[in-house]
Amino acid sequence: MSGRDVSSQADQAAAQPVVRLVPLAVFEFDSGTVRITGAPYDMYYDLGGDGVAEEFRSLFGLGKVSGVEEGTDLQSYGITCSLSGIPPEAVSLALAEEPQGRPAYIYLALLDEGNRIIDSPLCIFAGRMDVMPIKYGATAEINLAVSSRLADWDRIRGGRYTDAEQQSRCPGDRIFQFSAQACDTDLTWGKS
Repeated sequence: MSGRDVSSQADQAAAQPVVRLVPLAVFEFDSGTVRITGAPYDMYYDLGGDGVAEEFRSLFGLGKVSGVEEGTDLQSYGITCSLSGIPPEAVSLALAEEPQGRPAYIYLALLDEGNRIIDSPLCIFAGRMDVMPIKYGATAEINLAVSSRLADWDRIRGGRYTDAEQQSRCPGDRIFQFSAQACDTDLTWGKS
């Protein structure tokens, strides 16, 4: 866990022969925030720091998160969060959601011997939800793709560098007032 802000208490717990790790996931859908954990029981923790502990529902054995990658290259990384064993009648709730662009966070928490969270969970992935395909069968499986915030880096932005465009965004700003004339100007560099 080097290179991250980890307390001495969490650092000591991670150095023990038996390390108890549990993932926590937060998905901020339009209809409300969904908090889940990979622990075999529901957990309560105050991630927001406002003194109110939120419930993380246990999906032990039903949910999984693909490997979280990070690297030194300036590129977007992604993960897939899967939920299986969903009864078909509960699929309509997932179909009603539009997850694209909504925030998602994956935390890793260290537990003490009493299964209480030590210090603050470490955010190991933050990004935005993308597509949520659903596989049907006797039960359904939902796979939610989440991309890191760098996925927006390559997204094409609309707009032009014109006076009209600038006026629509910032009325009164005249920075592109002469951009049309500058395009038609013939400049010769290095000659008198």
